[in-house]
Amino acid sequence: MENLSNVRPIRPTPQPTKEETPALDWPTLAPLDPPPRQWAIKGWLGFGHVTLLVGQGGIGKTLLAQQMASSLALGREFVGEVEKPLKCLMWACEDDHDELWRRQIHLARWCRAGLEEFHDNLIIIPRQGLENTLVSTEFGKLLFTPLIAKLSEQTQDLKAEVVIIDNVGQTYGGSENDRHSVTSFLNALVGALPGRAILLLAHPSRTAGSEFSGSSAWENVARTRLYLGAALPGATPDPDVPTDDNVRYLARRKANYSPKDWRRMTYADGALTPDDPLDGGGLIASINSDRAERLVVEGLQKLTAMGINALEGQRSPQYLPKLLIEYSLAEKFSRPELASAMRKLMTDGKLTKGAVGRNANRTEKHGLLLAE
Repeated sequence: MENLSNVRPIRPTPQPTKEETPALDWPTLAPLDPPPRQWAIKGWLGFGHVTLLVGQGGIGKTLLAQQMASSLALGREFVGEVEKPLKCLMWACEDDHDELWRRQIHLARWCRAGLEEFHDNLIIIPRQGLENTLVSTEFGKLLFTPLIAKLSEQTQDLKAEVVIIDNVGQTYGGSENDRHSVTSFLNALVGALPGRAILLLAHPSRTAGSEFSGSSAWENVARTRLYLGAALPGATPDPDVPTDDNVRYLARRKANYSPKDWRRMTYADGALTPDDPLDGGGLIASINSDRAERLVVEGLQKLTAMGINALEGQRSPQYLPKLLIEYSLAEKFSRPELASAMRKLMTDGKLTKGAVGRNANRTEKHGLLLAE
């Protein structure tokens, strides 16, 4: 148990911020191209700013965050494209060790991985029952506790690239309606965790129809706000369509650096599985999904005929969706769409992993095979 006396508010510099930088030098920049925007999950979770994940209690925010972290740790696509494996640090302030462990067993199964495969890149720290306040107030003034320095040092020591904080209620001790305090808190996180992708979980207001609680500063300062719910915000339920308690919608409700979008997901066996992302669901998505699956099957057949071995691992140069695009076998489908089709085929047993021949040293060569 942590010594609570170590987290009393202190009065350091106003907030951990980066040093001032010089004004943009237009003559120097004129002949150059700016670096591309960096994403942990393309369009959904970016580096260098705070992304808010908002949803009612019990809707599955922590599960979604832990599943995002698990996918990122392995470099697996989830709701969007993931370029490479990333080291993730998650402060889980509301769940204990055993609950996080039980959840991870299901997520590992969903990722088709063993628990040991998360050793290097997934650091989940259970903080249930501990003092988790990063900022507090004293006589109306916002003060930072030593915990924010601890989080910063821990992130640096672990070389974490993605930091997930669950949640605002546990870590923010100021008034959620105080615009200045909210702005200072979010800016402090960016300053304490420079260059990291920061996912901050929060509850919305209890007011019907409201998607976030407190000052509009939560909305204004965060570059991206995601909403997880049983229905899309503002959607009118169809009385003729039975509700499914296992369906969740992840909506990109505010996105400064990408268009608004949403994904429909289904909860089963302890994990959330996104529907095909091509257009968010419906007949067109079903048709496109079937078409993408057919392309994957036909593409694998053509690659095999050319003597090219395709693999499931995203980091491999022989990753099947990558090969399909390189050899112009993908039509207009993107890498995430092809990956979704590949996973669906594997789940349905139409695509398997097995021996496809022998290497030069006579050891078995493994790759993807079409089920007979």
